[in-house]
Amino acid sequence: MIRSIIPTSEEIITVEFWVGEEFNTSHERRAVQQFFTDMTRRFAQSDEFYFILANYYINGRQLDLTVLKQDAIIVIELKECADPIRATENGPWLTIPAGQTIGTGKENPFGQAKAYRFSWVDLLKQKHGQFLSPAKAQSLDFFQVSAFVAFSPTLHSQSQNEIPRLPWFRLVGLDNLSEEVAYQTSRGLNFTRTELQTLVAKVLNLTHRETIEKTAPILPPEPKVEQKKPVTQVEELARPHVNSPLSPDKAVQSEDNVDKKKFKIYSLSPDKAVQSGDNGDKKKFKISPLSPDKPVLMLQRGANVALETIAPNLDQVVIGLGWETESGVNFDLDTSAFMVQAQGKVPTDDYFIFYNNLASPDGTVRHLGDNWQDGDCETVQVDLNHVVADIQKIIFTVTIDEATARQQNFGQVKRAYIRLINSANQQELARYNLTETFGAETAMIFGELYRYKEKWKFRAVGQGFEGGLHALTDMFGVEVN
Repeated sequence: MIRSIIPTSEEIITVEFWVGEEFNTSHERRAVQQFFTDMTRRFAQSDEFYFILANYYINGRQLDLTVLKQDAIIVIELKECADPIRATENGPWLTIPAGQTIGTGKENPFGQAKAYRFSWVDLLKQKHGQFLSPAKAQSLDFFQVSAFVAFSPTLHSQSQNEIPRLPWFRLVGLDNLSEEVAYQTSRGLNFTRTELQTLVAKVLNLTHRETIEKTAPILPPEPKVEQKKPVTQVEELARPHVNSPLSPDKAVQSEDNVDKKKFKIYSLSPDKAVQSGDNGDKKKFKISPLSPDKPVLMLQRGANVALETIAPNLDQVVIGLGWETESGVNFDLDTSAFMVQAQGKVPTDDYFIFYNNLASPDGTVRHLGDNWQDGDCETVQVDLNHVVADIQKIIFTVTIDEATARQQNFGQVKRAYIRLINSANQQELARYNLTETFGAETAMIFGELYRYKEKWKFRAVGQGFEGGLHALTDMFGVEVN
């Protein structure tokens, strides 16, 4: 049932859905429905509030999706593509390796998201008097509106994001969109629920709905036409990343198990070793050279991979994290892991794993400590099969100790990475090199393991925060004395 009024206090819900017009395409309707379902499931018991706005206009521009919350406004441009894509700041976005243009006849998706962001900035500057007090409006920074481009059903793990790092922009997959929304915050924005309800209902004149109504038949996706993919472009896709520790002279030929196209893979040197162990009883093991059928999957920021697709029956993994700092400078970086439930919070403080709490209550996540001698700076061991059922995500972070006092930040940290290792054979399965440029951030989420449809996936995050460890403990509900 459509309602054009603001919900009363008796019927307050965590996630509200507001719409401007009916959807023009079936893929947009499907994408919004999935996102709304994910958000409702994730935040049903949350104390936070989220407004999802769909298919509406600002200053003559039609926007697909926007999320409003207490500390962020996030404009989202939806795209549908299951293939790897090359995203650039200017010019068309292309599929890889077919080279098909995404959004033919329009601005590139980054340009679209940027334009929608400025439409929101202009709206807030012009209309703030209709929902904010003068004092409140003066305290906010309207330029801190964020913008995402979200690909459905997911952002392919081999996509190439060549857009310079910007604090307000992210390239994401629809399957991870609710998580990205939870992470995104803007220190210059701070709205109350009433302010946002007034903005949506009175300024934008949108209609509140309890569900995404189906007023027209939803057509199935068009059948995908398989195209012959040139080998040379696949080889280009698998080129080593900037600052990658993988040596180009270690190239081997591999065969993709999906499309059977050959490309080059760069393997680790066989003498590279890391340490592992339990409760200080460490044992050395070597990272084996990669066999031709087990390449290291190099992930771009925001990309994810299902573990069963790279190592079936995987149950024990090690997460290795590494970095380099300026020579002669006293840096102290610490790795932590947060085991969170569906609402994005830890069940108790014991599920915050760090140097003063080296194991989770169930023993499935263990911090193995510093590991400077043999490769990774720090490692964390995870027993996937026995993680308690209500833990939906394990988030791996790195923070700089005494960063403010020492005037340090992640702009001074180089060649940072996170990698996924199979504990059974010590083989590296996936890696994310944080090649983005960072500045004032003193805390970083490097990556995460998370459940999706009862299966574990690994995702490259690369999200930075100011405020050090306290910024993360506040986000994930840990009480710190």
